[in-house]
Amino acid sequence: LQSGGYHPEYVVTLYPTSPFRPVSLVEHLVEMGLTHSCPVATVKAVPMNEYSAFTLGDNLTAHPLRVHDSAGGPGTIGCKGYGTFTGRPRSAQGGTMPYIHMLSDPALLIDIDTPKDLLLAEKILDFGLYTEPRPKLMNDTPRSMVI
Repeated sequence: LQSGGYHPEYVVTLYPTSPFRPVSLVEHLVEMGLTHSCPVATVKAVPMNEYSAFTLGDNLTAHPLRVHDSAGGPGTIGCKGYGTFTGRPRSAQGGTMPYIHMLSDPALLIDIDTPKDLLLAEKILDFGLYTEPRPKLMNDTPRSMVI
């Protein structure tokens, strides 16, 4: 693209294994990235307990990171990167503090990696559990069939 003179302000990666991605969410995340010139990523919540995460000690042994909630008790919610949307400014001169968007809609957490995942996505559509309107594309006009 660069050799053709195209230099995008912002680069977005949309993994094809995440089939449920509302247009409004993509527009919001692109806007956040452009407005703040920062990396943008989607994450999902993951429950954590006091032994959910580990670090390497000086002698290369694994030690649990002690996780506590705001009340000081064990357990909290962490987050894991999720490939529904990843964006970054083309220029490295943008902001360095990323904007992280926590996905909460269960349909947005569908990631098709196996036939079982595909079946689940199909059932979600069959039962009307995801109804994002399909965007109208420029070349999305009715065509006559030529025989």
